[in-house]
Amino acid sequence: MKKTPGKKLVSVTRSGTVTSCAHAAVEQAIYTDAPGAADFAAMLSPAGDELLEEMAQRAQSLTMRHFGRTVGLYVPLYVSNYCTGGCSYCGFALDREQPRKRLAKNELIAECRSIKKLGFEDVLLLTGDRCRSDDFEFLLSCVETSVQYFHNVTVESFAMTADEYARLEKAGCGGITIYQETYDQILYRILHKRGEKSNYQWRIEAPERALAAGLRTVGLGVLLGLADPVSDLGCLFRHVGRLRKKYWQGGIMVSFPRVCAQFGDYRPPYEVSDRFL
Repeated sequence: MKKTPGKKLVSVTRSGTVTSCAHAAVEQAIYTDAPGAADFAAMLSPAGDELLEEMAQRAQSLTMRHFGRTVGLYVPLYVSNYCTGGCSYCGFALDREQPRKRLAKNELIAECRSIKKLGFEDVLLLTGDRCRSDDFEFLLSCVETSVQYFHNVTVESFAMTADEYARLEKAGCGGITIYQETYDQILYRILHKRGEKSNYQWRIEAPERALAAGLRTVGLGVLLGLADPVSDLGCLFRHVGRLRKKYWQGGIMVSFPRVCAQFGDYRPPYEVSDRFL
């Protein structure tokens, strides 16, 4: 599709929000082979909503080309739900009253054996924010136990140092998942009141430390509903692009969770509909 000379098809702010978008810009974005930030913003704009079915067909075509009909499944396994964090939206936060549990080694082995019997070979180990008892050494020992049962073990936990990521890789860990939650730095400080996670810069640089340490994959995401979802997704798009350019040999996974009901009184300021998702 040719651009109309002298006519700006899409206007985007620095935060990734579309201020104006032409129908032609969305069609152009859908069928480009290498979509950029402006193309992504166009597809998320109100004009893009009118072409949702066309996007779906294009997405299905790309999925079939790259993956066929293969669907990968993994099992999330909480090894502990203790947490020192103060995330306003999370039911596991330090100030939430709920039963707390960490798995002893024999309990973890029992869980691994049960999951293995179901035919799974991919497990994701989860914890809360770093605690004195549920620290890096605890997580490392869980990885060392789990890799005896599964082909791929990854972790979703607190942000770590480069050395800690290197030790996870050496123990057999395949990758990490770590969501930035929101890229709005002012809102981030308000929502994350305590703990290591309150350090925005430390967390946002964690995926790069992990890939530099030799881990094969990183999973990124934002918690949709905390801030303007279009702006957050635009920032996520650029974050992924930067990592792919610098660490082209690594794998990048992206998730799109929404804020759901939790223990506490937090109510998200933005509603994310099924259609937008």
